[in-house]
Amino acid sequence: MLDKPGLEAAITVCNVRKGSEKGRVESGVGYVKKNLLNGWEISDFQVVEPTCRQWLDSIANVRIRGETRKKPIDLFLFAEEKPRLKPLPTNLYDVANISQVRASSQFRVTLDTNRYSVPAEYAGSDITLKSYPDQLCMYYQKELIANRAFKQWPEIFNNDSTLTSAILDRVLHHAETIVVEGKSYRMKDQIEV
Repeated sequence: MLDKPGLEAAITVCNVRKGSEKGRVESGVGYVKKNLLNGWEISDFQVVEPTCRQWLDSIANVRIRGETRKKPIDLFLFAEEKPRLKPLPTNLYDVANISQVRASSQFRVTLDTNRYSVPAEYAGSDITLKSYPDQLCMYYQKELIANRAFKQWPEIFNNDSTLTSAILDRVLHHAETIVVEGKSYRMKDQIEV
């Protein structure tokens, strides 16, 4: 329920594998993929926001929609709606694949048949693994206890670049890797040594 008196909203969840139930959402995603992102290889995230803003202002929000026969900019009455919009969340969305594992007595955890070491004091403990496109982070009770960046993997595998490439190829097979330069937002609360 919304926090304004007299306004209510209901969330209807679509069934799994029922594309006919989510056509409006899927067609909007398809429109962005085919028109804005088509063939775009993002090499610098500094250009994403201004490019998206320009695309919205010059193409997406001024086209006449087939369903309403109106321009989105006219349909949403942005000047009227803007005061009612809430700010975006301050925390960025976490894109990690998260899994819970138990460290072995040899202080190892397993992810996709690969074993990784954790500090010895965590042997037998429940560990949270967060697998990102560029690294694997291991947590014990929300405390980061170990992480492995992909660029450090050759040294983990005895500097065997062939084995490392094969493993990374398997891990990254269905992933899109985005390299962001600069300090990591996820690690902002960690103390620098």
